[in-house]
Amino acid sequence: MAHEGGFSVASVVATCDTLLHRSLSGSVDVDEILQNDQLPRAVATELTTISRAFLAFRTQVEQLRAALQSTAQIAPELQQSLAASLRSCDGVAAVMGKQVRRFGPQTDPATLDLGAIKRYKEFLSQYETIFIMQTDLLKL
Repeated sequence: MAHEGGFSVASVVATCDTLLHRSLSGSVDVDEILQNDQLPRAVATELTTISRAFLAFRTQVEQLRAALQSTAQIAPELQQSLAASLRSCDGVAAVMGKQVRRFGPQTDPATLDLGAIKRYKEFLSQYETIFIMQTDLLKL
């Protein structure tokens, strides 16, 4: 269903689907890296944290998706916010996913950038918070 300004619930739901796929893929990719028994404890801890962050993010995107599908009307301001945040999140998640896929179980642990891993986790947490707020607004 299209709304004012060309907003389409189907389009934002499709973006949610893409984010769900990216978060599942990211979690699986990180879990594969964790199979390397040579990982230093600090790296393993950060990777475990980001794997959990992927799953928490996925849960929130699922809730946002469900709220989008069950909402009869969406205020124009919320439409703009949803479209912008989902588009922005998807763009960064695509780049992040490509970077994570570059690593694998055979990756030399010394080449893993813990700062980048922490930033990825912060990215997921920030968008998770935005999506919580948007989900709550959709339920009003």
